[in-house]
Amino acid sequence: MKTFFLIVFTFSLLNVRKLPAQVLIDIGHRQTEKGSQVEVLRITSQYYIPAGGIPTVDAGRILDMEGKIGKQYPEATLLMSCTKYKYGRNCHDYAWGPYMSCMCSAAGDQKEAWVMQNLDMSIRNYGVHLNWQDTSMKNIVTSVGIAPGGDYLFRTGQVAPLVAPFFGSPYYDTFGNPIHLPACPINDPDNVGREEPTHSAVLVGTAFAVPLLPEFSVGIWQSKWGAYGLYRHRWGLGFMDPGNAPNPSTTKLRIYAPKPPWTFGSPPYFVIHSPWGF
Repeated sequence: MKTFFLIVFTFSLLNVRKLPAQVLIDIGHRQTEKGSQVEVLRITSQYYIPAGGIPTVDAGRILDMEGKIGKQYPEATLLMSCTKYKYGRNCHDYAWGPYMSCMCSAAGDQKEAWVMQNLDMSIRNYGVHLNWQDTSMKNIVTSVGIAPGGDYLFRTGQVAPLVAPFFGSPYYDTFGNPIHLPACPINDPDNVGREEPTHSAVLVGTAFAVPLLPEFSVGIWQSKWGAYGLYRHRWGLGFMDPGNAPNPSTTKLRIYAPKPPWTFGSPPYFVIHSPWGF
């Protein structure tokens, strides 16, 4: 649900040094399946390049950084540059937003591009924990250690079915394709407030961690990387920005799924992850 405030001011007033020239234009609320409200912010992007437009200095810098990220993390694939985003969107809104109420009444296009974050930036509260604390979602799989390559390790029998096509996954859409389930690193999901997820992503595939040990797998993920674009990647040290990749030896990665009863009952689920909605 959207609460209409029409607040306009520069984001620098919120002391967010990473987003100095962006402008907050609206405040809204997404609702979890059980009705808990999570604050989301509508923020213009200083990096947006309109079709046929000339990149600004800021846009040029971010394009350069995305290029450097591609070289630093060659296994990460850029799916959508942040210069395509007219409004900012963070990883939490991308991963969890499709499981919550839409922002369909938002003005303009890219209606689902929001930042899931409490307006009071002194409070590290993204609100994603309400999805499991009010039992809208449930933790169905948890990482079991570290893969040899450094990313989160899972039991193949637990994660492989979640991405199986043609109605193979217990969580599928109207075409039989597996929906992308959200995940975040957190040791104690009941201790939110002192421990908030640093990053959120959705599971889109798996790969064997070690060819000769098929019982263990790593995940292939999709997420928005802060101010940068939308990436497909592995998750762990060496595969993405360390700020988004906590050490798998000290943090558990938890995958969540809808907990029945759901609005649409049992599957198929109408859940679509797109860069900014429709």
